[in-house]
Amino acid sequence: MKKFLCLIINVVLIASLMGCTNTGKTNIKVPTKKVDGKVSVVSLDIMTTNKFLYNVIKDISGNRHNVQFMFKNDVDVKQFEYTTDSINNVSKYNIFMYLGADFEPWASDFIGKLDKNSVATVDMSRGTKILDLDNKVQYGNISVTKNSYYWTDLSNYKTMLVNIKNSLEEKDAKSRDFYEKNFATYIKKVNDCEKDFKAINDKLKEYTFVTEDSSFDYFFSYAGLDSVKVSADDLTKPDTSKNLQDKLKDKKKICYIYSDDKNLQMYNGAIQKYNMKTLKFITYDENSDYINTIKENMKAMKELIK
Repeated sequence: MKKFLCLIINVVLIASLMGCTNTGKTNIKVPTKKVDGKVSVVSLDIMTTNKFLYNVIKDISGNRHNVQFMFKNDVDVKQFEYTTDSINNVSKYNIFMYLGADFEPWASDFIGKLDKNSVATVDMSRGTKILDLDNKVQYGNISVTKNSYYWTDLSNYKTMLVNIKNSLEEKDAKSRDFYEKNFATYIKKVNDCEKDFKAINDKLKEYTFVTEDSSFDYFFSYAGLDSVKVSADDLTKPDTSKNLQDKLKDKKKICYIYSDDKNLQMYNGAIQKYNMKTLKFITYDENSDYINTIKENMKAMKELIK
């Protein structure tokens, strides 16, 4: 009887030890679920910092995984102050994806406190070409020096898509063909948009674009457009701003580029004084797929040059 009990106990111990073994690269045990009646489909819990990134991830992952986001707009995400609860909550996920390039000023410190035995972290800006801000921006005790809106350069955006695809395939290698197919479908849409943009880009180059907003820097660089960076003070006092006058004195076709409608009224004096056309260019829209955002931007560009 004692030998029998010992045998049972040994079997239980061995089974328990085997259940604790994990050979994954990031020491994360990923569960499986049924999809369309088929077993062994990996189910990932993914947390993103913002709705914009959430939308892109869903385009590549489909409805296969549980994808959540922390913030909708690009203001709240920058002002976030994390707590022990937020660290513990995010540590429960399989993957934490963030835009990087100082879009989340708190990310570096936050990630350092996550449980790396539970959650893998992926920086979407990895491999992209990042620009510096003209002047650093302060968020509490954190100084931000990088220009965050790198995806408005479509070359950077494509790199971001590759980062998403690769991170999903690393955790769900068996579904590689699924992600590759979704990626190919999505990247074709981006390439089609890029082709349409190149058809109108030459006419855009006839303009000098005026702005006080650094979020357009990547777009200007990508498109090879002439741009003039001025201060908000220059635009609110066009009659007395020598800087504005000097920068625009030899310019013939001038366009004020903006993303917030309130700026049109705020800087109307400068727009009228220098006979500027206007172009609304959206850099971040939490309620839209980025492909649609690109198309809306191109629609506005076509109105400008017609």
